[in-house]
Amino acid sequence: MSAIKAGTLFRRGAYRAYLAHLEVRDLILGCAALTEDEKEFYLKHPDGTADNILIDGSGAVSALLDWEW
Repeated sequence: MSAIKAGTLFRRGAYRAYLAHLEVRDLILGCAALTEDEKEFYLKHPDGTADNILIDGSGAVSALLDWEW
């Protein structure tokens, strides 16, 4: 938000960017699933090679890389 106010982001359309930020924030705050206890889940990457997954020192996945949208 400070970058938008300073004019370093969204020089054109700052008002729309701000409104989009508020809408996304409200959606996140109102999401009941975010208040639930963490459960096990699975992600499938179409290119599931080992170089697309980062593992931390405890063996947990810390990042998935090379996602194409």
